[in-house]
Amino acid sequence: MKVYLAPHHDDLLLSIPGHLRADPEAGESAVVVVFSRESEAMEHICSTLHERLGFSVHTLGLTEARLRGVSLRGCFRVRRAASQVLDDPLLQSLEQRLGEVLSALGASRVLAPLLSVHLDHALTRLAAERRVGDDSLVYYEDQPYGALWPRAAASAKMGLERVASGVRDDAEELASLFDSLLPLVPRRDLERIRLHLQEHGEGLWTRTAVGGAGGSGLEPVREGAKSVR
Repeated sequence: MKVYLAPHHDDLLLSIPGHLRADPEAGESAVVVVFSRESEAMEHICSTLHERLGFSVHTLGLTEARLRGVSLRGCFRVRRAASQVLDDPLLQSLEQRLGEVLSALGASRVLAPLLSVHLDHALTRLAAERRVGDDSLVYYEDQPYGALWPRAAASAKMGLERVASGVRDDAEELASLFDSLLPLVPRRDLERIRLHLQEHGEGLWTRTAVGGAGGSGLEPVREGAKSVR
């Protein structure tokens, strides 16, 4: 069972739409939405789109950062301190719930977000790294953050190996998908992502076999504190 981890309902659809449509194992793969307490419209539209593509959809029911009182500055950081993620009170329960759902689904491969610009994405990535072995964990470049902050994306990819060739979406199919997301995502953001995907394609990354520590996009914790990959 291949499991795609989406911090929020729309993240996979914005980040790797081509891979979702081209996945030959879609009927045997699942989407797990971690922070799924958003608007009902977001949940309905995105769940319907995932199911049309052949994926079963599962939710962990955690509340997204802005709705649990995290400030805008705390929610979005290009250079995020690892301590903010390690000390987040949700991390332990997220790890536990994620471990339970991955076990119940019989996950053999897990796809997690690459970047830590959004706090919820950083929490999802760290929880996945703690619950999934390197040989089963694959990263996808999450949008619009990769398009907005290419240096952060390049830093996060350090030590990782690209394992899937870029997918350049059919313009009409991508436009049709993004039109379905217009009530949820501003047009300017969809256009920025569309141009980025068509220019650079999509890619998946994993840790290299030898010495592939990988970059998390997190600033190291000070000496004496816990460390994070």
